[in-house]
Amino acid sequence: MRFRLLTESDVKSVLTMDDLIETMASALQHFSTGRVTQPVRSVIPVSDDAFYATMPAFVRGDGAPANFGGASPRMDTGAALGAKLVTVFGGNAAR
Repeated sequence: MRFRLLTESDVKSVLTMDDLIETMASALQHFSTGRVTQPVRSVIPVSDDAFYATMPAFVRGDGAPANFGGASPRMDTGAALGAKLVTVFGGNAAR
């Protein structure tokens, strides 16, 4: 498996500040109107300088069924499901 590290300049080359502001405004609007299910992050402590965290979220779509070619379950158009997974081992840099 190949891992690609995106640098700050990589991100800046494809995202503008206007894009980010528009995206954040949309995300906050979805969250404040109850279209987002986002439980509090779950953290598993491993040691004093290590932990694992999960941050799942689901955004409800616009109510129109998405066309997945007969696949189920059906999700609304614009719906999204994702998770951020974080693993931190503070002592790794010293190795």
